[in-house]
Amino acid sequence: MTRYPTQTWPAVVAAFAGLADVPALAPLARAVEQIAVSRYAAALFPVKSMHTLLLYQHPTAGPEDERLVLAHEDGELVLRFERGQLAAPPASLRTTVPEWETRGLDALTLLGRAADQLRWFVEYGAPAV
Repeated sequence: MTRYPTQTWPAVVAAFAGLADVPALAPLARAVEQIAVSRYAAALFPVKSMHTLLLYQHPTAGPEDERLVLAHEDGELVLRFERGQLAAPPASLRTTVPEWETRGLDALTLLGRAADQLRWFVEYGAPAV
C-alpha cells in the first residue's frame, strides 16, 4: 500500500492557526497548539486533513495504519480511534482494539483517555515488576 510522510508539528500548528478566525474551528486550532507542546507530541505524528487532525504512531502513514482523529463537532472536541484498513487482520499477540470515540472540551484530557485505552506509549506498556 502507498505510504505518505506525516507533517511536522510546527507546520500543522501554523495550518490550523490560519483557521482560528473561524469561530467553529477556533477550539480545534487551540487544541492543536496544546497537543503540539504536550508530553504526547514527541510520540505522535500529525497530519492536517481538511478540518481534522490525524495522529499516527510513526512518521509515515497509509490507510492500513491505526490513527486518532481529532475534530470539533457540536461545540466539543471529538477524538476518534480508527483501525487501519487491512483486508485481513495480521497475526499478532496484541488484542485488536475496536474503533471508539471520546468527547470533551480539553484535548489533553481526551488524549489521556486515548493513551490509557490504546497503550500506544511505552510508559503504559511497561511490565509490572
